[in-house]
Amino acid sequence: MMKLKSNSRSLAVWSLLCLAVVVFIGKSYETSLNGIDANIHARAALSVTQNGFFPKLPILLPNEASWKNNPSFNDHPFFYFYINGWVMRAFGPSAWSARLLTALFGLGCIFFTYALGTALRSKELGFLAAFILMTTREFIFSSASMSLDPPMLFFILLSFYFWRMKKWGWMGLACGFGLWIKTPVVLLVFPTAVLLSFFESTYRKEFHLIVKSFLLALTVGSLVWIMTGLGGGWDLVLDYWQRQIWGTAFEGRGSALGKDYWLFFYSLKGGYWPWFILLFLSIPVALIRRSFFFSEFLVPFVGGGVLILIISFLRFKQSHYFLPCYPFLALLSASILCPTFEKYGEKIYKGFTFLTPLLFAVIITCPISFGPEFYPHLRKFAPFIQEDRNCNSKILLVRGGEPYKSALDFTFWLNFYTAKTTLTANCGEANALAKDLNPGWIILSNDNFEHCLSSENKARFSIRFVYDGQTLLKHDLTPRNVFDLTPLKKEMAAVRECGL
Repeated sequence: MMKLKSNSRSLAVWSLLCLAVVVFIGKSYETSLNGIDANIHARAALSVTQNGFFPKLPILLPNEASWKNNPSFNDHPFFYFYINGWVMRAFGPSAWSARLLTALFGLGCIFFTYALGTALRSKELGFLAAFILMTTREFIFSSASMSLDPPMLFFILLSFYFWRMKKWGWMGLACGFGLWIKTPVVLLVFPTAVLLSFFESTYRKEFHLIVKSFLLALTVGSLVWIMTGLGGGWDLVLDYWQRQIWGTAFEGRGSALGKDYWLFFYSLKGGYWPWFILLFLSIPVALIRRSFFFSEFLVPFVGGGVLILIISFLRFKQSHYFLPCYPFLALLSASILCPTFEKYGEKIYKGFTFLTPLLFAVIITCPISFGPEFYPHLRKFAPFIQEDRNCNSKILLVRGGEPYKSALDFTFWLNFYTAKTTLTANCGEANALAKDLNPGWIILSNDNFEHCLSSENKARFSIRFVYDGQTLLKHDLTPRNVFDLTPLKKEMAAVRECGL
């Protein structure tokens, strides 16, 4: 009987991992990259690898002129962009190849969530938590994009797993290499381990081991900045730590969300649906069962809680900053169902394996974003944008009301796919600049179309709308009737005579 249950469990785990691979890579079918970060990261990956084996530092931005006095990309360590750039060049630069490495790290997060749950209590807890994480919207979205969050989260989970296995050297190495990816958030395991050592009465025995592991992590992590300093100049290192780390933590970098200390709870509604119901019930259920101070509950509770507090008090933050919390939230949510799962495990494992094809069909066909790019019958927009061969290569972007409140983000996105030159203007100067520049496109938000452009310019120029992060269509196809593809088909069929 035990062997039969073990076989059923192994088959279910493999089914889960295969499902995760298909979902993350399958969700990468879109033909363009969403702003704000993925498009910039893809171009940075190609930029850092353009000189061959040795990384090109500093990383030049896709449109250097738009950044005026800051013509380089220095928001994160170069290493992940370097590796991702070689993956893109191996498979051919595209939105799909840009996402591939992130999808594989997402798969690694699923596996080590399973491994961590197994180490904390049982394989059933690990399986449930891995399933919850895999079906979480925000995690799917990040793993199916070019994002640094899944790689960073992979090393966080790896460090937690080594911690629970008492492999202190490997824990330090995992954190050290994690520092090569993104931010010092990857060091989360150390404050968590210190706090838990008090609850588990292991402080005297383990504190010196934690300190040694921490010093190893800092030593290994510093290597990426030594390479950066030697390859691109020590000004890059100073700029990163002053602007990106210190600025994010204490100065706010001009963000209006810096004082929004409840952003985590707002992000749960869309990012952790529908599992947040189990999450909110997990604490009272743990108290009733008297399992609150067991490691299966306390480790994810303290680890996730420390991370939530740190991010909530950053002066600059976005909702996706909370993504590293999600495996810990999944472990807490799974703790409610774990006793029942352990009782009926064999039947549940068999049922899951049997339903895997259906789960695949449901997840792969459900949109993870409400932007038009994610609806299958609207995917032809991106090739249309890329293949537009207007005689005039200039684009006029009218600022105000765009998603992310930044013209620069769309400058990157447009140049990555069209190699056009984008010029920006505010609403008041839009008409005058349009006449002077004679742009090939004018891009506006919905309101700007009504209020910023004159009737003459509306009729004269080819206009695109900004809608949920996507540059869409001409003025005769507004977001109000976006599912009517007739005008788009007519334009795609028209012959363009540019004298080329």
